[in-house]
Amino acid sequence: MNVSAFLNAVQAIANRIKYYKANSGGLTPDGGCDCIGLVKEAYQLAGGRWSCGTGTNASARNIMQSLQPIAGGQLREGMVVYKYRVPGEPSWALPDTYRGDKDQNDYYHIGVVMAAHPLQIIHCTTVPGGVKLDSAVGSWKVCGFLKGVDGGMTPPITPQDGWIAVDYCREIWAANGGNVNMRSGPGKNYAAVRQLKVGTQVEVRYECNADWAQIYADGLDGFVMREFLKVPENTQTAFEPSEPIQTAETETAANLYTGKTQMEQTGTDVDMLAYIRESLSILIEQIDAKLHG
Repeated sequence: MNVSAFLNAVQAIANRIKYYKANSGGLTPDGGCDCIGLVKEAYQLAGGRWSCGTGTNASARNIMQSLQPIAGGQLREGMVVYKYRVPGEPSWALPDTYRGDKDQNDYYHIGVVMAAHPLQIIHCTTVPGGVKLDSAVGSWKVCGFLKGVDGGMTPPITPQDGWIAVDYCREIWAANGGNVNMRSGPGKNYAAVRQLKVGTQVEVRYECNADWAQIYADGLDGFVMREFLKVPENTQTAFEPSEPIQTAETETAANLYTGKTQMEQTGTDVDMLAYIRESLSILIEQIDAKLHG
């Protein structure tokens, strides 16, 4: 499964959770869930086959592609993260099944990285509503992708009927100055894969409809509402250079324009036509010299 499919599933399950229920191992009919239940249910909803039980220690040892210590800038959308205790720490309670393992870490809590910039880690825990978003690494210690989850940033964008292909730059803008969600699809029902700061420069690839555009920003493809895109303040058109450029060619072209203006003001004149013809010949010679070195 791709990262976007997994994140959309995580968000869908999180929306159904009403309270934290320890050792539930999944989502109960009345909305109870625990940390591993959120991840397991989302993995299955996205099409994965969960075959490692319902414990965080089991998942850390059996369904991860790899586990690495969290380092600065390493976290990516779609990764899962764990908290663990080591032998000798209070509350260390590694199940007997794993007491003979070389890895004696007790992985007691799991979350999912929903966005990396700025950081958003979603997890099911003992808070009102059962779901919490962390904006800092805090006590999360290791990270990795689940088996079967493509570690690529996003799947290739497949244009849909009605999308208009474009190619221009815009700047993220919001009236309240806050971050803007970049989503995995053109709608608020899609997961937010990143939050973009006001002023972020983006490339607009498709106009999906009147409300949404597909963009490329910070190495990631995604979608934002078009109301949050504006023309950068320092954008210049081809006809408005920041400073005039003086060359022999531009001087000759200026002479042509001067001659044309004088003709319009005073009427056609044989001498003026000759002047323009001479200037045009000089300009052509200068262009040929440039082209043929």
